Amino acid sequence: IFYTLIMTGARIDEALHIKVEHFKRDYDFVTLYVTKIKAKKKQTKPEPRDITLSKPYRRFIKKYIEEKKLENNDFLFLDKNKDLEKQIISKSIALRNIIKRHLKKLDIIDYYNFSLHNIRKTHGMWLKALNVKDSEICMRLGHDENTFRKHYGSCDVFKPNHLTQIK
Repeated sequence: IFYTLIMTGARIDEALHIKVEHFKRDYDFVTLYVTKIKAKKKQTKPEPRDITLSKPYRRFIKKYIEEKKLENNDFLFLDKNKDLEKQIISKSIALRNIIKRHLKKLDIIDYYNFSLHNIRKTHGMWLKALNVKDSEICMRLGHDENTFRKHYGSCDVFKPNHLTQIK
């Protein structure tokens, strides 16, 4: 789940609703069908987003699907025969706790301030650091440019050696 979040920029709820059939053109991209409804913008239904996938992630997800023997209409991370909402809540909480536990082990001083949404922000910041166009990042994250600039738009938090590592 973590790898999917960092490689797609999806929200946890969006990632947990991904099915095998949502991957298109030999895993070149995935369509997120369960997305945030923007009530302030008068949206009444989710707007699907297509996310282009990197070659390493494509290889990873193909292998994952084969190993798990998932069918086309199966979820990647949820059991379609169990209560979906309970699974989403429990997996979200478990992943949040795992991340906090690992950050604490790494002696991150304010590990308790981190959330699953930080993974999404990291994805956006990495793309910005790689000089991906703002419009492409906005499309991937499902934001308009004002929201992107306000919450994700500054990659000056990276030191030069970090930018090199990201690239």
